[in-house]
Amino acid sequence: MSIFGQNDTLTLNVEELILLVKQYHPIVKQANINYQKSTADISIAKGAFNPVISNVISGKTFGATNYYNYINPQISIPTWYGIEVTAGLENLSGNRFDPSETVGKSSYIGLSFPLLKNLVLDKRRAYLQQAKLYQNMAQTEQNAVLNTIILDAAVEYW
Repeated sequence: MSIFGQNDTLTLNVEELILLVKQYHPIVKQANINYQKSTADISIAKGAFNPVISNVISGKTFGATNYYNYINPQISIPTWYGIEVTAGLENLSGNRFDPSETVGKSSYIGLSFPLLKNLVLDKRRAYLQQAKLYQNMAQTEQNAVLNTIILDAAVEYW
């Protein structure tokens, strides 16, 4: 009869230690969150280049008189180089309306581009480039933090 416990001891090798540190260390988790946030920022910045569909509906009725009804659905498609393509329909009807407006149905398509303003860089492109730089910075910071934590854990292990 022995008064000692079991002789078997479980040891943690270096690879398992590094894996546990990568999975559960709070500073490593925070670095991962920063990287995920930077990836989400890129998605948000790319969203500025999504087409925009809008619709304007207005009208005025006073008593039994229909002054006007105005409907204007349109789509705007921004491009990488600052040019914006716009297309839409207009429908104006009624008895009393602005005489400068076209009565009935009409459609339009147009291009909008800056001649000198924002020629090199506009807000959309600047925000996207900034988000990409932030992601690179977050990746570098994540690697530096991970390497420092793993080094500290390995030094303590040995």
